[in-house]
Amino acid sequence: MHDNPAVVAWFFERRCQLFIKHFIKKFFPVTDYWFRFEWQFRGSPHIHGLLWFQDAPDCSNIANLTAEERQRIVEHFDELVSAEIGTIHDLAPHENPCRKRLLDLQRIDHEADLDHILSAVQRHTRHGNYCMRRNRVSRRFECRFKFPVDLRDNSSLEFKDGSWKFVPKRNDGLLRRYNKFISRVWRANTDFSAITSKEAVSNYISKYASKGEHSSESYADLLNRLIQENESDLPALRTVRQLLMSSLAERNYSAQETMHLIMGWPLFHASRSMVSMRDDWERFGSGDNNLVSKYSTRCDSLQDLSLFDFARFFRCSSGRVIRREKECIVRVIPYIKLSDDGENSEEYYKLQCKLHVVARPVRDCEAH
Repeated sequence: MHDNPAVVAWFFERRCQLFIKHFIKKFFPVTDYWFRFEWQFRGSPHIHGLLWFQDAPDCSNIANLTAEERQRIVEHFDELVSAEIGTIHDLAPHENPCRKRLLDLQRIDHEADLDHILSAVQRHTRHGNYCMRRNRVSRRFECRFKFPVDLRDNSSLEFKDGSWKFVPKRNDGLLRRYNKFISRVWRANTDFSAITSKEAVSNYISKYASKGEHSSESYADLLNRLIQENESDLPALRTVRQLLMSSLAERNYSAQETMHLIMGWPLFHASRSMVSMRDDWERFGSGDNNLVSKYSTRCDSLQDLSLFDFARFFRCSSGRVIRREKECIVRVIPYIKLSDDGENSEEYYKLQCKLHVVARPVRDCEAH
């Protein structure tokens, strides 16, 4: 893996793309998806992501549901999330089941093969510095992934840490949650969980899935800082050397991540695109190739659309207005929040009118 980082980067990126296209989207009722590439310090690639299912139950108000309604939610997630294993196998390195292809196995061997995969890659049997943390109360070292987990005979919905969570039935305290189909086909370590609240989605995206790396200083800022810290008579060659060393030390990149970036592959994929719409209303009717200008000269069939809906459902390409295959996410810049401040409130309502009140095309205004 370390000798051929380009091959590793290409293979993993390509495998993820094909897996989403030919397996996830084909065998699951996926309406939307989002996933992002990440690399461990040693260069091992992995992805974090979210899947939206068409037939997923409504979990927005679990507290007010009846016992029967909650049980239907549990039964739905029980078909997707597992934490049980048939037989734990002690496998030798040369017996790694991940090297086998599912197509090469007989159907009768699928259950035994799944147990081998779970035994090899899905059990958290090795604790180390990356997972052990000292408990602030007991002062004892504990696994930050909470292993071993308590065993349970039945799945349930439980209210923990301020939100409802689905807890699958479990017969192995060291087994990560998984999906049977994904584990059989992907044939590597996975973590498959059910999300039961909007807050959980927001927390996952903001705190985990979309976490960013610390940005490095620009060369100009870095050079200015070195000049100010060093003496005025210091040789220029030494300053340049410090500049190069500092830029390299800002962040560690694995060879695999470096190759991914060099090839220009995106760091994330999503089923929906995002458009940033700035408050450039003064460009209305300017003739420029921007969203506001295209909206001001839209055709008659679109004259009942607001600017916000125009941005959601249509895009501009080569001077033409084309309907999007799927509604996009509109990001309005600047973001103005309604407050008690009178001046700020006026700007807020002004922006809402610009976005959601239908404006007449420029040609209609000129005709009158």
